[in-house]
Parts: sequence; structure tokens; C-alpha cells
Amino acid sequence: ITAKDLAGNTTTHNKTVYVDRQSPTVAISTLNKADAATNTFVNSANCTFAGSSTDDLSGISSLTGYLLTATAATTIDESSGEEAVKAKALLSSAIAVGSGVNAAASWNTTFTIESDGSYVPVFVATDVAGNTSVTIGSQFTADFAAPKSTLALSNVYELENSSASALTEGNYGDAMDSEGKWSSGKWTDGYTYYAKDDFTLSGTVSDIAFNSDKISLTVNNVSQSLTKETTGSALTEMNWSYNQTLSSDTTYTCKLTLEDNSGNKITKTFIVQSDKSAPGVSILAPAAGSNQTASSFTVSGTVNDGAGIGAGAVTYKIYK
Repeated sequence: ITAKDLAGNTTTHNKTVYVDRQSPTVAISTLNKADAATNTFVNSANCTFAGSSTDDLSGISSLTGYLLTATAATTIDESSGEEAVKAKALLSSAIAVGSGVNAAASWNTTFTIESDGSYVPVFVATDVAGNTSVTIGSQFTADFAAPKSTLALSNVYELENSSASALTEGNYGDAMDSEGKWSSGKWTDGYTYYAKDDFTLSGTVSDIAFNSDKISLTVNNVSQSLTKETTGSALTEMNWSYNQTLSSDTTYTCKLTLEDNSGNKITKTFIVQSDKSAPGVSILAPAAGSNQTASSFTVSGTVNDGAGIGAGAVTYKIYK
């Protein structure tokens, strides 16, 4: 601006004015050190995002991070205003960034999540000129709990009381509770069952982010092949089964391991004692071919069940 008086004297003042019609940019680089461009699974309640913000003209005035459920995030887009994002958000975090013309700043912020679910981060940046940008991050899944599985054993027996003769055949099935423990006494870790023929183990796994490649069963420390069938979502539900062929009397220690995409893992152990062979019986008295003249006589002998679960009862008949 130049001013000139009647005498011809002039004064000039210069002032630079920036015209800023561009919104700032925000780049999200990591989530808990994982690639934020993919659907990430996390098992930590504290989800930390890192990134950078840039404004080439007036500089960034404020940056706020919001956390939305995946469902709520479908109702907003890059044209949504900050109030619309705020209204849908579960959590928010003001982020300190650099300011000024051509300001660029790296930042990180942490959201503490209380429950399993799928979430989307959204970052709203405003520059000094008042331009606002909405940057929507990639969906990720928070999964704090280990997978659960029902467990059924067919063609097995349970030892009732303390008598080996009191065996009840059944097809038992029960689910793990919220802590991954079997919800009845039958499924206490290390519980023993009995089988006198081939038996089948089966169950249904449920988890928010299950990895079907990471269910395994070992029998006596040897990995076994499982039959798998997805029943619901590939990430949430799957049936599995295994058949054990009995060749001799022995103990089968079965370890079932489940792991999800977030790294949560659980291992449960149960034991099946096989008893395929009948016990051996020998008669010690009276001797074979002997004559008994007394009105009463003693019959004695031995019973040996070998590697089986033990003799339960002995009955006898006398024929003439």
C-alpha cells in the first residue's frame, strides 16, 4: 500500500496475506507397530496409533483423534464435519502437533478399549485458516479373550464312585466358561475318561477372531490331523473332530490348543484310558479233574487286567 501527500511525499507498507483454501492432510502409519493399512488384530486394551500431519500454508491449529465402532464408522465419510464424527465416537483424544506455515508433525495417541469388537480410528485436523479434514483409518479388531470350544467325547466311559465296575457310557459335551475353564467338573484339566473301543473327540470353537490354522490336537505329544468345518463366519465359529483307533490298552493324553488372530492362546488337557482287552482269569483251586467229596469246597483264582483300568467284578457258575 502506497500513500502520497499533496507535496508528493510517499510512504509504502507491504503485508503478505496467505490465501489458504486447502485442508490439512493426516497420514496414519501404525497401530501397535502393525500395518495400519490392513485389518489388524490386537489383544492389548491400549491401542496406540502413530502418524503425521501436514499443512502447507497456514499451519495446523488442532488435531483430534476419535475411535468409532466399525458400524458407526459406516455412517461417516471424508466430507463429514467434526461434530458428526464426535457424535458417533466412543473415545476422543486431543493430539499435540506442530503449528505454523508449512508445519509438519509426527504424533502418536493411545485409545484404551474396554471390550472386544471391531473399531475404526478417525482423525480430524483443522488449520489456522479454519479448513478441516476428516481422515478415516482402517478397521481393526480388538480381541482380549482366548478362543473357547465345546468338547464332546463319544464312545467313552466315566468312572463313577471309586468302583471300576460302575462305568456309565455317554456322549458328554460342555462349553468353556468366560475364563476358558470347562464349566462342569467333567472338564477339569487332566480329567480321565475310559474307552473300550475307538472313540471320537469333537467340539465347536467360537471366538471373535479365530484362526482355523491354529487349532491343534496332540495325543501323547504327537500332532494329529483334525477334521474341520466352518459353520458361521470363518473367523468366529468352526466345528472340529478327531477319531482315535484303539490298538491296545494304553493311556491317551490329549492336548487341545486354540489360538486366535490376536495371539490369545489356550490349552486344555484330558486323558482317555483305553481298555480294549478282556481281563485274564486263572483258576487255582480246585485243581482241574479233581474229585470233591466234601459238602462244600473253596474256589479260588486270580484276575489280571494287564494295562487296563483294573478288574471290576468276578462272578462264577458251577455246572454238573
